[in-house]
Amino acid sequence: MMPPRKKFDLSRIMDAAFQILRRDGFGAVTARSVAAELGSSTTPIYWAFESMDDVEQALTQKTTKLMSEYQTKKYTDNVLLNMAIGYVNFAREEPNLFQFLQIENQKPYNPARDTDLGERMAAMMGEKPPLDLFGKIDQKSMDAVTLQSWVFTHGLATAISSRMLVFDSEKEIIDLINSAGRAFYLNQTIK
Repeated sequence: MMPPRKKFDLSRIMDAAFQILRRDGFGAVTARSVAAELGSSTTPIYWAFESMDDVEQALTQKTTKLMSEYQTKKYTDNVLLNMAIGYVNFAREEPNLFQFLQIENQKPYNPARDTDLGERMAAMMGEKPPLDLFGKIDQKSMDAVTLQSWVFTHGLATAISSRMLVFDSEKEIIDLINSAGRAFYLNQTIK
C-alpha cells in the first residue's frame, strides 16, 4: 500500500519558495528545492503552478509587497526620505530579495516613458502632495530631483545589497540620503 499523498495549498508552496528565495537567492528556487523545503515530491508544486514562471511572478508580487512595507514605514517626518530609507533598508536587510526584484528580475527602465510614476509615488506617499515637500519649484525641477534621488538611492541600495558598502548604523544611511537629496534640490533651485 502506498503512503497517502501530502497535500499543500498554494500559500504553503509560496511560503516555501519565498523562504528559499530569501535565504539562497532566486537561482536556488526550483520545483525540486521547493518540494524539498516542503518534504514532498515535485508533483504538488506542478499541481499548484503551471510552470516555474508562475512561481517567479508570484514571488515578484510577494517581494514587491514586502518592499512597499519597508518604504511606507515612518523613519523621519519626510515621506520621500522615508521611501528612500525604506528602499535602502530593504536592500540591507533582505539582500537576496532586493537582488531578485531590482537586479535579476528588472526590466529596462526609461523614466521619460513612465507615465504612472507620479501616481505610484502618490499612492505610497498618502495624502501629502509632492510639491509641499519640495517648496516652490516647478514640476520639471521636481521631476529632476526625484529622478536624481532615485538613481542615487538605487545605486546605494545595490551597493549595500551586494555588500560593496557596509554601514554601522541606519543613521549613517539616513544622513547620506538626506544630504544627497538636499544637494539635488539645491542644484535645481540655483539654475
